[in-house]
Amino acid sequence: MLSIIAGLALSAQIYTHQPSVYVRPPYRVPSSSKYLPDHRRNGKELPNTQTTLSLSADSNITLKAGDNRVTNNLLSSAVKIINQTSLSILSKYAGSTPTQAVNIILFSSPQTYGNALIQAGIPADDIAAYTANTGGITIGSNIWIPLYNLKDISQLANVMTHELTHVTFNQIGSGDKLPTWINEGAAWRDGLLAEQQLDSLATSLEMLTEQRGVLQAVTSGQLLPLTATEQDILNANYNVEYEDFMAVESLVKQYGADKFIAFLDAAKSNQQDADEAFQTTYKIRMVDFQNTFLKSLQSEAK
Repeated sequence: MLSIIAGLALSAQIYTHQPSVYVRPPYRVPSSSKYLPDHRRNGKELPNTQTTLSLSADSNITLKAGDNRVTNNLLSSAVKIINQTSLSILSKYAGSTPTQAVNIILFSSPQTYGNALIQAGIPADDIAAYTANTGGITIGSNIWIPLYNLKDISQLANVMTHELTHVTFNQIGSGDKLPTWINEGAAWRDGLLAEQQLDSLATSLEMLTEQRGVLQAVTSGQLLPLTATEQDILNANYNVEYEDFMAVESLVKQYGADKFIAFLDAAKSNQQDADEAFQTTYKIRMVDFQNTFLKSLQSEAK
């Protein structure tokens, strides 16, 4: 069997040299029973890492190798994804793209990623969970991605677009104002849209699996509210962030993408908090939408 990095390199080569033909590798990351949320710490910075390779996606986004097993070919493929897929999704669905410098660093192994996390000040007791369960970490305008947790280039497209959504929110000033369910739900939405462009069948199957997990949580009485604490999310036995995605998707389907972007614009204002911006934009209270959405899940699960 090809190693994960070799498999990514192969799919990157296919994507780079035959952009009209995408071959899906036969293995994908299985669904996990435990999920960690993205750990964004606005206002803090990830430390510099020793890199030998870097490429620019546009004037603001730079991709770097976190260790010597991340090849120039992989960086080139990641640049192509950002330029051809991520930026257009961000512009259309997040209402903006990064306007300040962004650094994306790719790591090939749990060892190099874990060492970098230790340098970033992540508690030693948490390193194993981070290296095993996170697809990426975003702090401010810096993104770290562990490639070994990904199986193919479509998953890399998902993670990079997901994390760039968080960066965009951070840069426009709404990252620390949005409730978690909107922040994560929007990032999941953008990430899935990117993955879908490269592998629509596998993405559809992934979404069906995740949705089934949420509905099973409903029937078993284990569904968390959209306002769940991080500790509750860590202890959940289903993907709570997919519940967030379903809520954002429901909001957009009911009121339209333009209205969602208008809400994001209102939320970044210093004159309104997220609840006020939501009510100004949608003419309903956020808590009322949350309650209605949970009731809709209960009806769907019957």
